[in-house]
Amino acid sequence: MSFKAESTLNPKLAWEGKLIDVSSVIEPVKKLYEPRALATGYYYNNVEQKYSYYAVPIHRAALHIYYWKDLVEKTGRTATDIPQDWDGFWQFWLDVAKDLKNQHQQDIFPIGLPMSVEAGDTYQAFESILEAYNVKLVDEEGNLLVDDPQVRQGIIQCLDWYTQFYLQGYIPKDAVDWNNAANNHQLLNREILTTTNATLSIPAALRQDSNAYRNQLGIVELPNKPNGEPMRHIFFVEQAVIFDGAKDPELAKDFLRYLIQPKVINTFLKESGRHSPAYISLYDDPYWTNPEDPHTSTVTKTLTKSKIRPIYPANSPAYSIVLQENIWGQSLKKIVLNNITPEQAADEAIARIKEIFAEWDEQ
Repeated sequence: MSFKAESTLNPKLAWEGKLIDVSSVIEPVKKLYEPRALATGYYYNNVEQKYSYYAVPIHRAALHIYYWKDLVEKTGRTATDIPQDWDGFWQFWLDVAKDLKNQHQQDIFPIGLPMSVEAGDTYQAFESILEAYNVKLVDEEGNLLVDDPQVRQGIIQCLDWYTQFYLQGYIPKDAVDWNNAANNHQLLNREILTTTNATLSIPAALRQDSNAYRNQLGIVELPNKPNGEPMRHIFFVEQAVIFDGAKDPELAKDFLRYLIQPKVINTFLKESGRHSPAYISLYDDPYWTNPEDPHTSTVTKTLTKSKIRPIYPANSPAYSIVLQENIWGQSLKKIVLNNITPEQAADEAIARIKEIFAEWDEQ
């Protein structure tokens, strides 16, 4: 059988020789893939001492901001009023929430940034903040860069920026305990005005309500970076793998060959409504670019027209452990609950990341 693994862990599993080579599945359709999405399944097996395809990319996603457009409009603003500069963008939501409270007696948290260790949403959001501030932790060859004083200062700045929303009361107190579904639920229940999400799961929950889906729920890309440059969005690829020792790996490969046929995978993704294609050719289907579907078409624009890069495990298997332990969730929680400084939290995070990479190098 084949299994869908947490894709950020697949480089580690491949390194440890726990995944079966799926090159025979990939090769016939290799040219259909978006090259950067395809590259995320190409890993090093340290047991067999070789690079190969050990994961089959199935679909991909990128972080966006979901918000209540009808509540924005209630304050006399529209989507076109959302600033594209970094500070103005985030201040916009604070101003909308303030006006909702003052003018309409509607109390709502303006920001829904995840803060917990449990939620993968936390590291997805924080990794995007690091990218926004041009904090590069791993280079293209997989080398760790955290010893650079500028990188340390960047991590401190991002931790401080992120936690200030919570400490100033703009994020719900229970965000430190959210699971991966909690921010979705709180947005859909209109307890928060905005939240981050790397899939289409929030609009998918509203598909049966056409008005809410098309007119009330909004979606927007992250704004320009603080230095004014266009944001480079991090994309995530979900993959299918076959574990070493699987009872019938050839049957699993046959299933994957069937699943990734263009017509089959396109139908699967459209029916599931949560993710976007890893095949670049599938975007020729008008479904993915239909402007009447604001959510799907916006994600398509991000993945096909905007600057993007994969998350760091694509460059370094060791970084899989950083995400598995949710080092950033731990750091954020220490700052807001244990009253340590962003400097202390950054130093502890850097120390642990260096330990992880050192342990990896010893394998």
